[in-house]
Amino acid sequence: MQPVGWHYFRLVPIDSILAPTRQLFVALVSMVLMIGLLIVMSALQEANVEGRSSGKQYELQLVQGKRWFELSVARKLSNNDESPHFFVLSRDITQRKLSEADLQIAATAFESQDGMMITSSENLILKVNKAFSIVSGYSAEEVIGKNPRLLSSGKQDAVFYATMWDSINNTGAWAGEIWNRRKSGEVYPEHLTINAVKDQDGVITNYVATLTDITLRKSAAEEIQNLAFYDPLTCLPNWRLLLDRLKQALTSSTRSGRQGALLFLDLDSFKTLNDSFGHDVGDLLLQQVSERLTSCVREGDTVHAWAVTSLCCWRV
Repeated sequence: MQPVGWHYFRLVPIDSILAPTRQLFVALVSMVLMIGLLIVMSALQEANVEGRSSGKQYELQLVQGKRWFELSVARKLSNNDESPHFFVLSRDITQRKLSEADLQIAATAFESQDGMMITSSENLILKVNKAFSIVSGYSAEEVIGKNPRLLSSGKQDAVFYATMWDSINNTGAWAGEIWNRRKSGEVYPEHLTINAVKDQDGVITNYVATLTDITLRKSAAEEIQNLAFYDPLTCLPNWRLLLDRLKQALTSSTRSGRQGALLFLDLDSFKTLNDSFGHDVGDLLLQQVSERLTSCVREGDTVHAWAVTSLCCWRV
């Protein structure tokens, strides 16, 4: 029975290489003509000199789509007075070519801008990409064969990791924010995604982790938070945050029956001070008043910047 993926051609005399096209058509089956005379002639000439030729690939557009084949030619042993004959094999390598393309895509994706790490099922690091080394400060040689816990910052407790691994084991994936430690000792925030890789039997063989340094993102979010809820000059909570905390305090007071106090302070003649000594002196005065008021209240009380020259103290 003919093996799947193989095409068999008749033995071809070497003289047929030099024959006119019409004679060549008779000597070779129609499939050989389809693969291109240059490939066939090159393989036959190489086999005539070396005894064999292999690895020459060609592409055919067939009814079922584009297919790739690999040509192999071997010279048949013969007496010296006989013209050499050849055995020609053509093997379908379409699946191999597709797999190679997939591997190339995977390799390109692996070297993305996000850090990537592949571990064994025993959680030992097998491979990392360049972005991982840039983010963590560790080279591939320093981490391969080690446990990823060398990146741990100590900020997450055992309950956090137990919940994370419970999600990975039950759903095959986990994603979230985590604090890790660089080789330099710097602790930084990152977004981490872990996916479990399973074989055909559903057994976990590897874990693939993708990590992104979100230090700049966190800093930007904190800056937006500060601009929205804090006075940029005194760094005190502004009126937006005051109203939010008042709403929470009133809700708590309704449940507990406890009361609170609200005190508004206004700085008189502040405009005269600004006009006489300049805005720098006025800003310094506001900062000094804010610091002194903050140092006078107890823990749990809040000093807010209500307006440019107005301050508010809230006590529960």
